[in-house]
Amino acid sequence: MDLLQQEVRGIALANLSEVQSGPVYNQTTVPLNRKDSRNMEQAVIRNNTGGNPFPSNHDIEGHIRPFQNLPAREPVDIQFKDVSYCVSLGFRKVIELACGEHGEDRIQRMVMEMGNGECTEWFTDKRKLLKLEQLRKKYPLKKIIEQNEDLTATSQVHQLQVLIKRGIIKAKRDATLTHLRIGVNIVIAAMLGFLFIDAGNEGSRVLDNYNLLFSILMHHMMATMMLTVLTFPTEMGVILKEHFNRWYTLKCYYLSVSIIDLPLSVFCCLIFTVIIYLMSGQPMEWFRFGMFFTISLLIVLIAQSLGLTIGAWFNVVNGTFLGPVLTIPMMMFAGFGVTLRDLPSYLKWGSHISYLRYGLEGYVNAIYGENRETLDCELKPYCHYRYPAKFLSEISMEGDQFWKDVYALVGTLLLVRVFCYFCLRWKVMSVR
Repeated sequence: MDLLQQEVRGIALANLSEVQSGPVYNQTTVPLNRKDSRNMEQAVIRNNTGGNPFPSNHDIEGHIRPFQNLPAREPVDIQFKDVSYCVSLGFRKVIELACGEHGEDRIQRMVMEMGNGECTEWFTDKRKLLKLEQLRKKYPLKKIIEQNEDLTATSQVHQLQVLIKRGIIKAKRDATLTHLRIGVNIVIAAMLGFLFIDAGNEGSRVLDNYNLLFSILMHHMMATMMLTVLTFPTEMGVILKEHFNRWYTLKCYYLSVSIIDLPLSVFCCLIFTVIIYLMSGQPMEWFRFGMFFTISLLIVLIAQSLGLTIGAWFNVVNGTFLGPVLTIPMMMFAGFGVTLRDLPSYLKWGSHISYLRYGLEGYVNAIYGENRETLDCELKPYCHYRYPAKFLSEISMEGDQFWKDVYALVGTLLLVRVFCYFCLRWKVMSVR
């Protein structure tokens, strides 16, 4: 504290020594310490005269006393890393000088007058001053024996709990990511249900039902992915600031996002599946409904992971463009427009990396696979695809590939999730 008082008094000394300075500081009240702040009249200085810089009370009576109309105030305590010292309100002019508001040359003069912080003439007892080595022995620095690697002030379990609670509150209040998402799933399911009503059990409408399955696949992919691409970049600014301030680790944040969005994804997917499954007249068998719902949920989670990856790497404008563009190759290798049998040999590798191919194949296996019985043929006298095995052979698919499709989709989901985390980590580190 003595060193800081010494520095402030040195600044005051430089201000007092400017005898030839301009008329800006004709009369300035500079209390030098707590004792002087109680007796303001002893610190009135006239810089435009060459007389005694500390006049008596008789000399002060003939002049206007600055700050005489100001109400009495207590000293102001300013904290500097566990070191506090008292600065009275009269030092406002000195602080302006130190900030360079009245010229850079005055800063240099103040430094010279205070001896660059080594001036000791203001201390009443200089023998009490301690050197740097003595100060370090008397006040040793505390060594941190155990230090958390992530430098956060709380455990990761507590971070995850707080982030989940905050995410739930945000999800309840978010009109786009929550309310609009639920509404879109209900509306689209109703529209597709009315368009392909009772097409699931009719032999003459097998191709229509096949088109419905692909439309469902596109809805789950585009709606989930584009909604995440549009909303996640707006949160990146908050994530960067909070992570920079070490509120939480990136792992806890990413895990909380995955946990919070999972119930909403399951709920939206379940509503959509129930509406479209009943309205389109699909086979009323629980295991087929479970297979259909499983494929839909995996597609939703993969699309959301892709949206998080694009949103973490790009901004809203670039992400809105790249999202649909990157989807086109996945659609091309899905086996819908061009069957897997008709793909050129040099492009067959694309069908093995397209998660839409496994999604469409899983839908077909759920509806027409597993030895399904013969379909009804009531609307037309002849139904070419009345037997499901014949339809599966026509589109180059087999009816017992469901679990292989599930394993492929789960592997794709894990791979995309891990890749998304590293993209988010790279984004945070590059900005810092």
